[in-house]
Amino acid sequence: VHQLLPEVLAQGRGLADTVVSVSAGAHGLRLVLDIAELGAFVLVYALLGGVIFAALKARAAFEKAHTSLDDIAKDIRNLAENANKIAENVTQVAESIKSDVKSVHSTVDYASARARRAIGLIADRVEEFSDAVETVQSSAQHGLVNAIAAVRGLKAGVGAFRKRPRRVARELEGKPAPVAPDIPARPRLRRKAQGHR
Repeated sequence: VHQLLPEVLAQGRGLADTVVSVSAGAHGLRLVLDIAELGAFVLVYALLGGVIFAALKARAAFEKAHTSLDDIAKDIRNLAENANKIAENVTQVAESIKSDVKSVHSTVDYASARARRAIGLIADRVEEFSDAVETVQSSAQHGLVNAIAAVRGLKAGVGAFRKRPRRVARELEGKPAPVAPDIPARPRLRRKAQGHR
């Protein structure tokens, strides 16, 4: 191929419009095979260049993907750490609330027990006061009945000394004595009560 190429090029310089025809003899077949071999080499080198170019592009894409994956892994690690911290904080808050609830529960239990005890004491005091009032009331009634009886006895005794036997006899029989109208002791008020001015 290398030997024929200068010859073909030399012919082409002198005859610009001339078509060169080569006989298809043994020498022509050799030329076709050499050209096919050259084309195959060019094709192989082109494919190899394409493969190398594609490999370089794939490597760049792989490095870019690797960098992106590293960034994503860092983000996921940070996210997992934050999730762990949040879970720890939630656990601490839950424990704090649990202890606060226990404290409130014990305080309510204590206050409830104290209130029950106070209510029991108040009920006892009310019962004692009720008994005392009942005792005072019964003593007062008894004393009042005795005082009324003493006053009636005194009236009867005074009436007996004044010689009013009818009135005393009526009171002793249980009949009411005639009652005089309620007239004030002072003369001016007595006159107004009787209708005089």
